[in-house]
Amino acid sequence: MKLDDKKKPIQKQVQKKYREIKQQRKEEKNRKEVFIIVAIVVLFIFLNAFFKAF
Repeated sequence: MKLDDKKKPIQKQVQKKYREIKQQRKEEKNRKEVFIIVAIVVLFIFLNAFFKAF
């Protein structure tokens, strides 16, 4: 058994973990963007209602 054969499972685990972390960061970024869009829409609805009152 060569040293390279021992490294491969560890390397696969590291790559898998890296992909998981990358995916989590991507999902977190998407959540933040959606939250900002929703907040802007709610703000516009509120302002529209406010100005119609006057």
